[in-house]
Amino acid sequence: MPHPLLTMENVSYRYDDQSDEVLRGLNFQMQPGEFVCVLGPSGVGKSTWLNLLAGYEQVSSGKLSFKGKEITGPSWERGVIFQRHTLYPWLTVGENIAFGLEARKDRPEQIKERVDYLLENIGLSDYQDSYIFKLSGGMQQRVQLARSLAPQPELILMDEPFSALDALTRLDMQRFVRKTWQREETSIFMITHDIDEALTLATRLIVIPVGDSSQLVEFSLDYTKCILAGQTAKEYVDKNYLTIKDQIYHYLSVEA
Repeated sequence: MPHPLLTMENVSYRYDDQSDEVLRGLNFQMQPGEFVCVLGPSGVGKSTWLNLLAGYEQVSSGKLSFKGKEITGPSWERGVIFQRHTLYPWLTVGENIAFGLEARKDRPEQIKERVDYLLENIGLSDYQDSYIFKLSGGMQQRVQLARSLAPQPELILMDEPFSALDALTRLDMQRFVRKTWQREETSIFMITHDIDEALTLATRLIVIPVGDSSQLVEFSLDYTKCILAGQTAKEYVDKNYLTIKDQIYHYLSVEA
């Protein structure tokens, strides 16, 4: 059994001494190569959880570690993708992707090789010298994913990255992320409100029930691998899929 990529031991978080705990007694481990999706009603602390993993916030109590070391701040080893892109409008597509590598002072030839590789794999080689405002929403999210992947992080953190996209573009981005996860052999931790999105992307799905963030409910899944193997919805949406979906609805709508 490999060492966990992420470990949370009895983690709690509150904004200040006067506020209630946003997260309480959270215990969690994530192994390398997993695709974890987190579902939960608004206000249960999903984005706070992601911000702790990213190093943007610090735990109030408990222990949070990445590869056995305490998380004390952001790191290129943990890429972050938000709901709306955070690309730099004054830079071209290629310059946005290269930004982190240049900040890390990688060699120019290494940067060019990595940027060219990512542009080809996101299907935007012809847009390398274009500015962000000329791209569609789906294309912008592809660039944001490429920028996060450029330093070859071991973990990608996604905070509802497709919620602002139309339905067809969202499905296209789900397929793209699934294939990217397989090709890059990275690990992904993703927050979503879409149950079907979670079921068809995650290898492990975590539900935060209404009322208690410490009582996580987990499901091990293989639908994303079925899809990568070429199965259609008619083939992989089985009785078990529908049963899990009903259980998730229950946990998200009924007080414990």
